[in-house]
Amino acid sequence: MEKEDVAAPQLRISEVGLQFPHIVDVEWRLDYHIKSNSLERIDTPSFVVNLKVLEDGTPRDVVFCCTHEEMQDLVQKLKEASTQIDRTIGKQQQQKK
Repeated sequence: MEKEDVAAPQLRISEVGLQFPHIVDVEWRLDYHIKSNSLERIDTPSFVVNLKVLEDGTPRDVVFCCTHEEMQDLVQKLKEASTQIDRTIGKQQQQKK
């Protein structure tokens, strides 16, 4: 693939202005449901996560709930992403030398 073939789509994407929201803060709490009207005992912990994001200069909240297992999975995936970024940055710094 020639450089021109790659540059044209990248230029079009930059013109469209594809930008993702930026996470600027995270709040979370652990809720523990002991009992409900229909069940005697539930004993179910759940996380409520509030991502504070900035999208096109406008702050907004992204709120979701998850179980302990889902939170563990999310944390693991974020760690994997962070590790990959560290590797990529390390490779880029080595290439500059």
